[in-house]
Amino acid sequence: MSEAAGRLRVLADPGVAVSIARFHLRPLRRLAQAAGSAGLALDVTEVAPCGSTVHVRPPRLTDAPAWRRARLRNREAIEPFWVSTGRGWGSQHTDRAWAEHWLTARWGARLGTLLSVVIEVDGRFAGQCELRVEEHDRRGEAGIWVDAGLAEPGTALVAGRLVLAHAFGPLGLVRVAAPVSVQNERAARFAARLGFVREGTMAGYLTVGGQRRDHDLWATTVDSWRL
Repeated sequence: MSEAAGRLRVLADPGVAVSIARFHLRPLRRLAQAAGSAGLALDVTEVAPCGSTVHVRPPRLTDAPAWRRARLRNREAIEPFWVSTGRGWGSQHTDRAWAEHWLTARWGARLGTLLSVVIEVDGRFAGQCELRVEEHDRRGEAGIWVDAGLAEPGTALVAGRLVLAHAFGPLGLVRVAAPVSVQNERAARFAARLGFVREGTMAGYLTVGGQRRDHDLWATTVDSWRL
């Protein structure tokens, strides 16, 4: 039997035809879901123990200047542990870069795959938190950064707890993980204070700061969160 004839024989199977049709229609189905869904969103305020007001909200297109200033100001603390892109730090923080990030956040929110929020402290842009969601498995992976100049005692913890409360509450997740570079001691301490537990080390997990580095896997579950 020739290759063409063999291919036609396989395609003639109704089950195969349906599977192929579903595969090619998946992007259209996602578009329809995005158009008809409010998506993932979080907009909540809480007062930290230090007295500062912490506001967690969706990103806005107009956040670009404040985001750029904060990221450039905190470069030494962020860049060594940030996923490498091959571009300079300045070129990663243009208005266009923020617009792309904003669009990705909106799209991910509508698809139910990404919860992206801006952290404000007393009305000032102070950082970001992202939660990538695997809805079918009810789990997520989180990442956070906070401007050192606005990270008053407890403000980052308040922001992190607000996101986790939303993840284990309205979103219905049962597990949230966070990869932390083994060199990032500050982030490890933060994860532990937030209730995450170190589960092990993932060799060469990500390229950060221009180098392939090991990352510790930190995680917490809904049952631990409720204790």
